[in-house]
Amino acid sequence: MLSVRGERPIPDPLAAIALSITWVMIALAGWGFALFIQFFGDSFCERGDSNYGDMRWSLLPPGPVCKWTEQRNGFAASDGPGPLTSVWLVVLLVLGFLAVRSIKRLYAPDSRQQDGPGSGTTLDA
Repeated sequence: MLSVRGERPIPDPLAAIALSITWVMIALAGWGFALFIQFFGDSFCERGDSNYGDMRWSLLPPGPVCKWTEQRNGFAASDGPGPLTSVWLVVLLVLGFLAVRSIKRLYAPDSRQQDGPGSGTTLDA
């Protein structure tokens, strides 16, 4: 951001664009990872020697959960969800907030330069 003679800083359009593009890329990466897990389904939950568990999605905390049962797998266990999905959501929220705030600053009426000396405006007497 640039500052002109102690006035309110002028927003940088490149920062708004960079934040928006970063948000989209991280969102697509997360959705791609979720689709990858969903595509492989129970194959995502392998515990040695082709011993596949049951894959489900957890809402809180968010993410995939693998469950193995005594009847089906010979042992009872549960795994997940890890912190990755929660961290992804927090990063998306923070970046989204920053992107929207920087875009709003670009279009705020007082963020544009005011008419002043040398701006090309003339006063009629």
